[in-house]
Amino acid sequence: MVAGPIERSSHLLPQMSEEHYFDYDRVKNGLLLMIWGFFEKLVIADRAAILSDQVFNNFSQYSSLEVMIAAVCFTMQIYTDFSGYSHIAIGAAQVLGFELMDNFRQPYFAESIGDFWRRWHISLGTWFRDYVYIPLGGNRKGKWRTYFNVFVVWFLTGLWHGASWNFVLWGLCTCIVLIMEKYFLHKFLDKSRILGHIYMLILIPVFWTIFNISDLNVLVLYLKRMFFIPLDGFVAANTMITFIHLIKRYWWLLLICIVCATPIPFKLFAKKHKSIICKIILFVLFWLCVYELVFGSNNPFLYFRF
Repeated sequence: MVAGPIERSSHLLPQMSEEHYFDYDRVKNGLLLMIWGFFEKLVIADRAAILSDQVFNNFSQYSSLEVMIAAVCFTMQIYTDFSGYSHIAIGAAQVLGFELMDNFRQPYFAESIGDFWRRWHISLGTWFRDYVYIPLGGNRKGKWRTYFNVFVVWFLTGLWHGASWNFVLWGLCTCIVLIMEKYFLHKFLDKSRILGHIYMLILIPVFWTIFNISDLNVLVLYLKRMFFIPLDGFVAANTMITFIHLIKRYWWLLLICIVCATPIPFKLFAKKHKSIICKIILFVLFWLCVYELVFGSNNPFLYFRF
């Protein structure tokens, strides 16, 4: 209810009064979607957390490159953690005969920050659009009123995640970039989809870093370390060895996360797709989930913090 998909009463309540009968294909597809969600959470998000937490908690001991890699790992972690949760919720509802809206549409394949937020946490974004932005006047009352409306939406979005200054700063930064895209950067973004995609991929890890660090003093130091080579040189040998060991052990995370961000897994889980390859992949994913449940540590869903 809180993390999403946040359903509208007009869509969900009528389903409460309907008769629900057992349907094999519906239950099967719902369970497959849940398996995929558990895989995203247990195998990808919780493994990415090992790298990101290691660096975020001791960033002064790492080089700029390693701090950047940790920010990218957190970018993957927060997506697969939250997307996994949403898929588990949607799949569980489907098993019981209820239909919930999609909450993500491959956001890391977006071509701008605005496009990214239209693909991320769709149920929350459309709620703010319909109940805050449009009632305030949307973009129908001139440029300056549009600026104000966008500011209000993202200020409230920041506070929605928690009463902390980093969330306010995160919302303000997003607001500024969205306004710049709408009125100043749109020609640049329209020229090349690839450049827009690269620009989005550069900014999003920075935004998630702001989102993740609640202490503003620590945040400033982290961002400094991310964008500037530290004056004290590179990290000590033992720290570097530890980091390299983690990279070697979890190198496959990057590959899996890239695949997860594409439409490939959804095509594999399509109702009409029944190839042996799909079944093998599902078996491997299921085995990895069981392995992580047995031998992995207990990591609550990340988005429950906000």
